[in-house]
Amino acid sequence: MFVRVAAELGLLETDPNTNILGSFPQAIRRNVVSNISQYLSEAPNMVRLTLNTRAHVNWTMECVAQGFLLSAEEDETQMTQCIEVYRGWLFQSEFTPIPIMEDPDQSFMQKILKHYSLLFQTKAKYPAREFADKHADLCLTVLNIYRTDLKLNSVTWDTLMRLIISVVSSLFQEGVNTIYFNKLISTALKVMFELLLLSHNKQMWNIIEQLESKWVNNDNQIGSLAFIMHWNAVCSALTNRVVSILYGAHSGSSFVVIKTLGDEPSQLKIEESFVCYSWMRALNLIGNPVHLDSSKNFSEAMKGMRNVIRTIVSSPNAPNGNTIIHLVGQWMFEIIKINRSGYEEGTAIAVEILCDIFFKLKSRTQFDGIYLASFYSCLASVLLMDGRVVISCLLCTSNFFSHELPGSNVLLPFFIHAISNILKKKPEQIEPAHISMDTLRESCIHSLGNILSYANHYNSMKLLLHLPREYQTQDGSNLLPQITNYSAKVKPHLSIIIQRILQHETHAGNLKNALSYALVMELEDAQESTNSTDLTQQVIDIILSKAMSWTWTTDVLVVAFRLLRNLASSPRANSKHTHVRVSAVIVGLSKFIHLLDQSSKSMDEMNQLMVGAYRTLTAWVSTNDWMKPEASHAKALFDACSISFEGERKKPLGEAREAKDILVFNALNNAQRGDMSSTLTEDDVIAGLVRDGKGLIEDPYQYVRYYFCHDTIVTTVDNPFSAMGKYLWTTWAAHNPFSYKGNDGTTAREHVECIKHPFQAQVKAVNETHIKEILEYLDRRATPDGIIEQSGKQMNVEEKHLQMEDHITITPPVNSAVEMYGGESKSVTSRAFFNDVGMINTQAQIIMTQLSHNTKKFQEELTALDDISERHTLQVGVVYIGSNQNTEAEILSNKGGPQDYQEFVNGLGWGVDLKNHLGYSGSLDCSPSFTDGQCLPYYADNSFQIIYHVPTLSSKDSTYTLSDSNKNQVLVVWLEDSMSRWDGLYETLFKSNAILLLVHPMKNALYRVKLLNRESPQAVLLNVVVRAAVLSQLVRMTAVDAVSLSRKLSRPYSMRTSVIRDISKKYGKGDTIETLFISGFQSSKQSLRTLPNNVGMTLPSTIASQQQHSQQTMPTRALTGQTSPPAGTPISPHSSIDKRATVSPAGFVQSSPIDQRSSVRLDIRGSLNTMMRSPSGKRFSLAEARTPNK
Repeated sequence: MFVRVAAELGLLETDPNTNILGSFPQAIRRNVVSNISQYLSEAPNMVRLTLNTRAHVNWTMECVAQGFLLSAEEDETQMTQCIEVYRGWLFQSEFTPIPIMEDPDQSFMQKILKHYSLLFQTKAKYPAREFADKHADLCLTVLNIYRTDLKLNSVTWDTLMRLIISVVSSLFQEGVNTIYFNKLISTALKVMFELLLLSHNKQMWNIIEQLESKWVNNDNQIGSLAFIMHWNAVCSALTNRVVSILYGAHSGSSFVVIKTLGDEPSQLKIEESFVCYSWMRALNLIGNPVHLDSSKNFSEAMKGMRNVIRTIVSSPNAPNGNTIIHLVGQWMFEIIKINRSGYEEGTAIAVEILCDIFFKLKSRTQFDGIYLASFYSCLASVLLMDGRVVISCLLCTSNFFSHELPGSNVLLPFFIHAISNILKKKPEQIEPAHISMDTLRESCIHSLGNILSYANHYNSMKLLLHLPREYQTQDGSNLLPQITNYSAKVKPHLSIIIQRILQHETHAGNLKNALSYALVMELEDAQESTNSTDLTQQVIDIILSKAMSWTWTTDVLVVAFRLLRNLASSPRANSKHTHVRVSAVIVGLSKFIHLLDQSSKSMDEMNQLMVGAYRTLTAWVSTNDWMKPEASHAKALFDACSISFEGERKKPLGEAREAKDILVFNALNNAQRGDMSSTLTEDDVIAGLVRDGKGLIEDPYQYVRYYFCHDTIVTTVDNPFSAMGKYLWTTWAAHNPFSYKGNDGTTAREHVECIKHPFQAQVKAVNETHIKEILEYLDRRATPDGIIEQSGKQMNVEEKHLQMEDHITITPPVNSAVEMYGGESKSVTSRAFFNDVGMINTQAQIIMTQLSHNTKKFQEELTALDDISERHTLQVGVVYIGSNQNTEAEILSNKGGPQDYQEFVNGLGWGVDLKNHLGYSGSLDCSPSFTDGQCLPYYADNSFQIIYHVPTLSSKDSTYTLSDSNKNQVLVVWLEDSMSRWDGLYETLFKSNAILLLVHPMKNALYRVKLLNRESPQAVLLNVVVRAAVLSQLVRMTAVDAVSLSRKLSRPYSMRTSVIRDISKKYGKGDTIETLFISGFQSSKQSLRTLPNNVGMTLPSTIASQQQHSQQTMPTRALTGQTSPPAGTPISPHSSIDKRATVSPAGFVQSSPIDQRSSVRLDIRGSLNTMMRSPSGKRFSLAEARTPNK
């Protein structure tokens, strides 16, 4: 006796000698079963005495078997008793009849298992739901008994397997109660597959394979889906075990562990040979998934296939990719090419499976050409689609081009088409809804970063696309352009895509990536004289528009401002279009600052944005001729700088105030003409003064004056013996809102009558008390014709002239140098200059104080001030890791390196000899041994000094270890092998706190650059592919940006301000207006300083001799917008990078009483040199020779 389906399927033969009570009425059968089951249950210890022969046991089992055919609604108790009687006989030896225990063939055990199957004889209807539940619960009990670890012989195993297969088949029969079915199907399938593996019976795989199509393509969708899900679980469990068997214990699993949803995992110990056999049978059990009728079943089967493939390819010793494609590739290619409507979810998974195979196994596989061609053909078809499949494709191919598969460039136009198509869509247009629009767009933008450089890299390649008919328009033309030149056709598409992202993207991370790509495009265009785009101007306009409308969040705006800053230093910063960019940036950001000042942003956000805006403006005013094109942006700039930072509310904006002061300093500095150097000292100029004086000067330091004004120490040095003749000083006053009418460079068109000369040639010392008396007298006079009122009238007259004329020349009397400096005053030209800019007036006591400089301590403190860097300093480590290098010793043994690596290092800055280097040197060894290398890359601009620590340039005595990388703020790692090796290397060797930048040379002569999250090195913040031409510059800019955005920079401006103020307090004379005037009109006392040994040398030689004066007063190049010297060029004191524009300190000009809408050209005999030591740095302007005007 057994379940009827077993006989119907031909799995078991019916014995006519059984089912003796089957023809009896049900009432009789119920009574017989009830009495016998009750007796056996209540007196189990009497079983051995009662059933002591095989005949007795057979008769009793015939009666118990009838209990499994009773109805659950009426006979649940009897049915339960029958189940427990058999359970006791199977597992409790003390209750097992002796004939069963002594049965060598396990015939009685087989009969028990058959009788249990009778419980699965179902009926379509139950009086109530609860009875279907009760019946199902009884069946679950039997299924659990089936899966119990029984010691069975091969015949019994065969019987049990045929019974469980029959049970599963019975559930799929038509008319089975739904409640009953739903409660049993999952457990029945699980037990069937577990017993199949434990039985080691290969024949059973044939039986299940024959029945699979009836189960999978059954009208019962729940049942067929349940079968697919359990098939997935079995395939996954077997794959894990096979991977462990084939590739070692470190892969896969030591047991077959079947995990199904909602159940505890089953751990099975199976012979290895049968595991491998079963794995192949299981993978082919349902055949090609394309033949599955149900879309749900199809999707679920593809998920199982994906799990299998990912388990294999993720193994460290995975097989050749061609092997796996031979296993499942044909199915995947067919599924994608057919692309059945309604089956998109499974088709999308097929795309993922192929990508897993080709991407993860590319390093160990040379794929067959037919496989690559089929793969590309499938991707091309998918990328022209719309919907779920192309979404999946874009999500898993974001790094497609970086994998460097042979011939993959043919898909570039298809990717551009798909990316552009997705980025045009709104979130509600994306299906299915569970896919995040932000994630999808992120993947598209990430793909974009991999192809930005392809246009220029393959600019000579021609590509003709012949698309299938379904991808052509009605007139027969292709949907995609026929690309005959990458650079000419592709770059406009990329430019439009980036603009579209910036215009419409809302996700902060995506916007930051797009901004980074805009920089890459600018650097790429700067390297090409043809096929360049106007993307940069469009990006500038978009950023300014988004900033004004507050569309972007603070963190995005900060990154956008960093981009604008980098654009100012791009190689095209001085192109013919620069003035358009300069005007747009300065005017836009100036307006933004005013809007920000009136906004309700938090103080932290306001500080971040103001700092970013001011620093960006500083970068742009450092370009050449920023004030030249027109006056509107200059007026806007100074209006933005007029914002007040006073008051309790704005105390947190200290960093923004510093950024504003630095902007003013640099703006005025770069608005002037002339050369200047930060390496000079007062002694250098004094040496030139003594040389010009030809022995006539007794104490040259009497021509030197020190003043403190607006956190600036000003040094003036007069040279009455200069051979340059008349010195031309040009100044634009900027106290009120600024307006500049232009300067044609000619002499004045009209002379203005002045009441008094600007200065007198012969000046004698005036008693301090006399000046005080005169001023008091003037204050007491109130007559209309008083001197003060006359002065006021005169000022009104002059103001009218200034408003009427663009240029006014104030011409002093022409006197010889001997006459001019014949008296006791030795600061005539400096006094005239201060008078012209408004310093010598009744308000000068508020803003200006003379410093007592005739002490050695004062000079020492000035030197200490010069030693404080005026810019941010950055130490960047560069580590080279060759192929297959895994240990610290191997990595640090590298010297030199491949040519492209050395060119990359050279491009990071210019070579400096640490022996003579005056700039920042970080923690490098500058001792005579130079263990870190004597010649290293160095870079500086108006904001940063960067020194690079490159172990491949170090000496053989270097003690550098990888743990020393913590001394670097940024660590650049050049990784010859695949990027996939980085995780392992980081965990074992590079546990650094530095910001991490990875550079990987690709086979196609392009380079992948990754910026990693400092807290989580697996999180990628930037991932782009670039050419060698822009690699060094991009890495340098990215390093600076990453450090800036970390907000962990020092504040050199604050440090210098503190020292300057301390000096002013110590050495300030506490001048009254009287003493201030006297100091400018009488001789200085004999200086305590002695002349330097190099007096009389030419000025360039003096500069060279003074280069060791300070480590921080080094030659720089950024303020005049000049380009970097060639890679590897050492710094020279005579090079152009040692020049800067003339300085006009903000504090001085702001005090000028002259109307700011005009400019003044002041001609003075002799020459004047001025040094400004401000929080922004030290500036020394050198006078220029001009032809005297007669």
